[in-house]
Amino acid sequence: MASLAEIMTDGAAETVDAPKPAEAETVKADAAEGAAAPTEGKKKNQNRNKRGSKKNSDGKPAADKPAGDSEAPVADSSKDSGKADGEDSKPAPKNNNNKRRRNSKGAKKEKKEVDNKDGDSKDADDKENPPAEGEKDAAADAKPKRNNKRKNSGKGKGNKDGEKKEETTNGGATNGGAVEVQMTTDTEKKQEKPSNKKAPINKTVNLDSLARATPHTILRPLEFFVAWSGVITLAFHGLHPKLKEFKQKVADLYPGLAQQNPGSRWPKTTLGALKDGKRLSPKQLRALKDICVQLEVDVASCCPDGVLVKEISTVVYECLSLERIISENKIQCNGRSKLTNEEPEESEQKAVKKVLSEFSKKNIDKYWNDVAKDGNRASHYRDATVGSTCVTFIGRSLSEGLKKVLDNFRSKVDKALPGMYVWFDDTSLHVTHRALA
Repeated sequence: MASLAEIMTDGAAETVDAPKPAEAETVKADAAEGAAAPTEGKKKNQNRNKRGSKKNSDGKPAADKPAGDSEAPVADSSKDSGKADGEDSKPAPKNNNNKRRRNSKGAKKEKKEVDNKDGDSKDADDKENPPAEGEKDAAADAKPKRNNKRKNSGKGKGNKDGEKKEETTNGGATNGGAVEVQMTTDTEKKQEKPSNKKAPINKTVNLDSLARATPHTILRPLEFFVAWSGVITLAFHGLHPKLKEFKQKVADLYPGLAQQNPGSRWPKTTLGALKDGKRLSPKQLRALKDICVQLEVDVASCCPDGVLVKEISTVVYECLSLERIISENKIQCNGRSKLTNEEPEESEQKAVKKVLSEFSKKNIDKYWNDVAKDGNRASHYRDATVGSTCVTFIGRSLSEGLKKVLDNFRSKVDKALPGMYVWFDDTSLHVTHRALA
């Protein structure tokens, strides 16, 4: 018996036996045919793709070739086309849509290039042959219209009845080439009222500068006068023309100021008031008139040069008599200007005389009704009342002659009407130019 090793050796030898010469030739021929077959099948596939592309260009789908026309093995054709094993051997139809998109993009690009070339040539023509002035105006008029359409296209509404367009270009310049359009209606224009705009205030001009520009002036005492409610005052002939001009400029510069009180429209100084609860009788009023007449000459002669106005003050006061002041701004008038001895205007003097005539002897009985009125007693002037005014203090620099006349007058009144009047301090005596607040 043969051993197990011999049997295994014989089987292995049978497995590796070389083929016979005839069989080797057959194998080589088969390999050559297999190599030639894929090449021939590849050519046929290419011819089929060409026929499909020709039909697709005509707008007709390419017909599939019958399966019998393919001579190449399935595995070989897929291997030659670069596809993985197991995929369909038929070539995938080309996406004609992508081709059309590419063609359309190319066409647009070419068209754009042509337009650019046309534009360049047109610009060149414009430079060589510039348009006439009429053509420029027509082109300028046409351009804003196109811009207006673009700007108003989003609204989706036409002009309503009565609406008008107003174009503003800020001196011919437009924002980004577009014209600004403002919409206004006839109704709104009718409703617009003329604005009561006040003249703009020049920041370099104010009350202080007006006072500094006012030259030194004088006030001439005229006579003692009993005003309404029994208030005793010293009246002056009238305002100096420069003081009148100053008051008018202040009124023009500050139109929002409070209305001027009647008592400050003509120059006077308040000397004293009746005590609270006191009232003058007609007899007492006539006694006061006699005292005033007795001192008329003294008043006119006490200060022949008049009362000098060389300072104007703006005051915040705590009481109307200005005996208590919160703050004061003293403004020196223009002392370099020549002091003029101009008399008050005739109209000013007439206005003062008209007021004083009510206190004349022939009108005194009728005038008593106004003197006996309530109000304006001592508490009115001395109680706490905060306000602001523009004045000239004359009591701070009284001349000896005027001070003597004032003291004489007060003593005579107190003697004739004891316990009736209170007198304000000399330092508070003032002439009001204009109430401020």
